[in-house]
Amino acid sequence: PADRCLGRASRCPTEGAVTGPGRGSPSKAQSSVRAGHGSIEGTIAPKLRPSLPAKTTPKETSPVPVRYTPPTQEFLLPIAGIALGATAAKIKKWDRNDVLLVLCEPGTVAAGVFTRNRFAAAPVLVCRDHLARQRAAKSGLRALVVNAGNANAGTGEAGLADAHAECVAVARLLDCAPEEVLPYSTGVIMEPLPVDRIVDALPAAKAAARADGWIEAAKAIMTTDTVPKGASLFFNDAAAT
Repeated sequence: PADRCLGRASRCPTEGAVTGPGRGSPSKAQSSVRAGHGSIEGTIAPKLRPSLPAKTTPKETSPVPVRYTPPTQEFLLPIAGIALGATAAKIKKWDRNDVLLVLCEPGTVAAGVFTRNRFAAAPVLVCRDHLARQRAAKSGLRALVVNAGNANAGTGEAGLADAHAECVAVARLLDCAPEEVLPYSTGVIMEPLPVDRIVDALPAAKAAARADGWIEAAKAIMTTDTVPKGASLFFNDAAAT
């Protein structure tokens, strides 16, 4: 059938026609295949048999190299009215911090940009609601609570209750309203949030809070990252006022 379609105007038993110069090596011919809605230019061999991939032995995977130099402490500038504290809640089997508490002085104003996906995670829904409540009450933001290792996504009503529980626990520590706290989670999805571990770790995170805690904050929110990331910029707008 197809392996006989070598020549000037040979007809194939399949759809379309194969035409070619028919000169040269008897085993190959440069041909043009026209069938259906397009054409394919290439070489047709006498026997069109699929080539099987060569057997390979499994190789150990290595981390993807990241051409990024992690920031140092002096390059991450403090922000007036903000303090950051990190601690380990052991959400996963990590030997590092995985909970971050960002403390904001009274009067701090927050805004958010959120996914438009209707299948939003519990922290997204709670943050939207709390920011709306802050605007309505003309209050402000007092804290962010962030955990790594578990995204609290696809967890239904239980996930919403866990996100609210985090906010209530932070509010008790800071003597503020729960809606003045915004929860964030990053990590695996479809797993229950170990909220008790996070709540138990909050006092240590508060005690560790400092204005220059940005490096430790960046490390605490890592998931699959191989290095912490961060950048800051200082500018003086006095000339514009």
